[in-house]
Amino acid sequence: MVPGGDGPIHAYMVSAPGCWERYCSLEDWKSGLTGAASIGIVQDLVDSFAVQHATSTDRRNVRSVAVHLLSLCAGLERGVTGHARRRLIGRWAGRDYPVLDPAPDAFGVTISDVAAAPVPERVGAEDPIRPAQETIRYSWMRPPSRSALRSLARSTSPIAGGVTSGAAGGRCLRDRWGRCAL
Repeated sequence: MVPGGDGPIHAYMVSAPGCWERYCSLEDWKSGLTGAASIGIVQDLVDSFAVQHATSTDRRNVRSVAVHLLSLCAGLERGVTGHARRRLIGRWAGRDYPVLDPAPDAFGVTISDVAAAPVPERVGAEDPIRPAQETIRYSWMRPPSRSALRSLARSTSPIAGGVTSGAAGGRCLRDRWGRCAL
């Protein structure tokens, strides 16, 4: 948790101005990332920030938390690439979702920890967001949130076959017939 204070905040995610400031402080670092993995690292960061701010019942926030949790789990559990997850979020965002209750009240590693890490540690790490991502997912996967999230994942996609290598060599979700669904 970061201390309160004055300053800009996200339009619908309830967070302290200091938390939004720390997240935004990573913009220069994000824009400097290069290579195939950079899209995934940026998506990990966006997903992690969104699901840590699940306290608002505003329809936009509820939707955001749901789609970013789905994206986070697709990346961690199924190895779906950041590019593919961005496309999936576009598909998932067009519907309403239930409030995922209870939201975790604390996370072992947060975006603040990532922002506080010295830049060389962030640059040298393969995916410096991964520790935050894993603890966030673990926090959400405790009962009863786990069953609600699993049910939500099943209801959002006809994809039943898991993950396979795509034509370009990346991993993608496959449909029940084994074809890349993206």
